[in-house]
Amino acid sequence: MTSTGVPLQPIHSLLPEGPGISFVWYGDCCSGLPGEANEANFAAVNAIFQRLDVMPDVTFFVGDSILGGDIPEDEFRAQWRYWLDHEMAWFSSLGIRIPLYHVTSNHNTTTEAGEAIFREIHANIPGNGPEGLEGLSYWVRRDDFLFVFVNTNFSGLGGQGHVEHAWLDQVLAEQADARYKIVVGHHPIFGVNGYDLSPLWRVVPDEGQPFWDVLVRHGVLAYVCSHILAYDVQVHEGIPQICTGGAGTYGMRLGLMPEPFEYFHLVQGAIDADGIRYQVLDTSGQARESLRWPEPALEEAALAPFDPANPPAAPEPDGDWIARFRLEGVAQAAEHEQTLISGWDAHEGPEALWIGLTPGNRLTVQLVPHAGHGTHRWQGPALAPGEPFDIEVGIHSGMGPGGVLWRRPGGPWSSLKSTAAFGAAGLVWPTAWTVGHGQSGPEDRPLQAPDLCVSFALTTR
Repeated sequence: MTSTGVPLQPIHSLLPEGPGISFVWYGDCCSGLPGEANEANFAAVNAIFQRLDVMPDVTFFVGDSILGGDIPEDEFRAQWRYWLDHEMAWFSSLGIRIPLYHVTSNHNTTTEAGEAIFREIHANIPGNGPEGLEGLSYWVRRDDFLFVFVNTNFSGLGGQGHVEHAWLDQVLAEQADARYKIVVGHHPIFGVNGYDLSPLWRVVPDEGQPFWDVLVRHGVLAYVCSHILAYDVQVHEGIPQICTGGAGTYGMRLGLMPEPFEYFHLVQGAIDADGIRYQVLDTSGQARESLRWPEPALEEAALAPFDPANPPAAPEPDGDWIARFRLEGVAQAAEHEQTLISGWDAHEGPEALWIGLTPGNRLTVQLVPHAGHGTHRWQGPALAPGEPFDIEVGIHSGMGPGGVLWRRPGGPWSSLKSTAAFGAAGLVWPTAWTVGHGQSGPEDRPLQAPDLCVSFALTTR
């Protein structure tokens, strides 16, 4: 109900097309304390949840439900009881037909006492985790769906930003017949928005990489996480890391994350035979971002030779667009930057889009994500000097900074690395293009490979 007494409109839920499930994923409200700002923020997110026209089949709360921390046991219990019995009372009234799966986290299981109380409060969590982690890590099987919840904060492994992968490997192997596998943990494996320091903001790389190798080996559909107060998606070896840290933690309003590009939110979507589709809903009910993965346009769009004299028309103004470049040539070592593709608009100073090689022959993409706001760079693999290369670069305007991707043709897509907090959604589409040199002419960062072949596709959806 609005302040004028007008009923609020229901929000359309994305549902599976055929056999599948619908879901809500959200995390990081750090609540459980009456009268605090986080409680009000969390209530605003839950109000959007309650407006969904169809309730989800499953819900994940991806950690930091309560403020917690290094506090006495009675305070831990009081915060959990307030969170469950008051702030989530509306959800409890829906009954067990919508399970709510919880994940351990740095606020909820900071200490051994916090871990013990997590087990006590969530006594219904299966005790099928690895030795010492029973009730903290666990897995759930629902028909063709396998959900594995991992602890990225276990005191026995070193605390925040540490995770095991041997048990995960075993579970995924034993449940190999599950068609859809989702792994959920609190900390990102890969840095989000430049928050790359480990173990503070992400899992330490020496543990994160073998963990991710397990996901790739078993064909996991997605890794869902939180911790960073942002929505973010990026892809690594074909698997999305989806970060949803927007359930109300007040840090967003204390300048800990950039404004206006981050916002309180939940992720609602569906999984079916075509993969994942979801929408990111803010506290007004607006779908601020969305994604489907795998993205058909990155696989199926027909490539055509790229002719800078007949530049591609700008994408349609409504909807996301996906640009796909295929670049073939022979890389030559050079001390200076080399241009593969350059595109610009006369009203912008720097190139709106530049794809090239930086010293060390590293594949680099440069964008102006918002007109007048300067450039950001994304870096990929180094190309071997003197050897042929055949690579694809994809730019997905709806994926934020993770939407700058690369792959070998036919291989899995991976996001290039960047510290940017936003991607190509606000890019001014170039009206002029060159191949093999920058916008200022043939002497501007020329490519030391004269036989470059470029093909291109642009799709709006």
